[in-house]
Amino acid sequence: MRSLRRIADSGIAVVATIHQYVGIGSLQSPASLLLLKRGGEVVFFGELGDESYNLIEYLESYSTTKPIKSGENPATWSKFQFDVYWLRCKAKLSCVTVLTTIGAGSAGDGDGFDYAKAYSHSPLAGDCIKKIDEINFEPSDEIIFPSRFATSSWTQSREVYKRLNKIYWRSPGYNRVRLLVSGIVALVFGSVFASQRVPVTEGDMNSRITSIYITGGLTQFSEYFTVGFSPEAAKFFLYWLFMAFSLGTFTFLGQGFMAIFRDSTTAQGFGALLIGMSSIFGGIIIPYWTFPLHYVYEGLFTSQFNQDETPITPSYGSPFYDYVRTEYCDWVPAGEPLPDDCTGTAADWIDVAFGGNWTVENIKWDIVYLVGANVVAKVMTMYGLKQKNYLAK
Repeated sequence: MRSLRRIADSGIAVVATIHQYVGIGSLQSPASLLLLKRGGEVVFFGELGDESYNLIEYLESYSTTKPIKSGENPATWSKFQFDVYWLRCKAKLSCVTVLTTIGAGSAGDGDGFDYAKAYSHSPLAGDCIKKIDEINFEPSDEIIFPSRFATSSWTQSREVYKRLNKIYWRSPGYNRVRLLVSGIVALVFGSVFASQRVPVTEGDMNSRITSIYITGGLTQFSEYFTVGFSPEAAKFFLYWLFMAFSLGTFTFLGQGFMAIFRDSTTAQGFGALLIGMSSIFGGIIIPYWTFPLHYVYEGLFTSQFNQDETPITPSYGSPFYDYVRTEYCDWVPAGEPLPDDCTGTAADWIDVAFGGNWTVENIKWDIVYLVGANVVAKVMTMYGLKQKNYLAK
């Protein structure tokens, strides 16, 4: 109430609705009070006066009103003085005196004093009608604001960021534990590959491809070196970049869905559909792609295994087996097992596994596409926040 009082003192009209008892201090804050009984009938409207003097004087002017006690809260007193002494009599029962209120009581089925009717014939009501007529006779100028918002977009964004940052660090213990658990899980995941840091067979290569996109669900750095990925700075940077693109794209698309759809259920449904379709049409399960996840996969796989000369033993009868036999061991008859020293490379396996379509030359286009996807997602979010309004009228 003190905050509302300060706003009103600045020249802005404030209307506050109170549905329950208030303290003495709160009742003194408004300049005027509109008191209604159930059904919307006016019981009192006017200036409160110092320490609610006008309200008390008006109510005590009726003989049915019990005088206020010294130190009693005017809000509580006035609430329990309307329709006082409503006598409700029933057959074979004694009459019971009931204290009712303008909010909790009703017209009732008895002879009670109607404060609403009394107000409508009082000088206070007449003064109110005259004041309304005066205001309508000389309408105030239309309020014109120089801009839609009171401050710049930069200031709004800065204040929102400060608020979110404060909210985030209200529970520092929780956030520290989250980081600690993420690191532990990443180390556990990386320890699975600690004894097999270098792939040897085609099955190992399949496992390492799986490990690349599983790490996206954990953290990016703790397990990178424990899994045994390349220590080259360029490959590490590209790994981090594409993982950031992956998280950013799906996060921003989720925000966009929340902004443009009416409710969270619909947004979650579209989000689940996007994730499911991305998993299917990412180029891993089937060789066709239409979703951003394909460009994340291509960037990750080609950057990590480009020019990787690690020897890979092909599985008998696989497409990689045919490639190795043709390129390196053409003297081996078709259908015969390859000797142990007849191997391909990790780079060869990537080329064969994805039909030669995933190449390091495509990395720059993968980056361009993912940047565009992030921009589109943010534009969708801004459009939804600015243009869509699902509030009930």
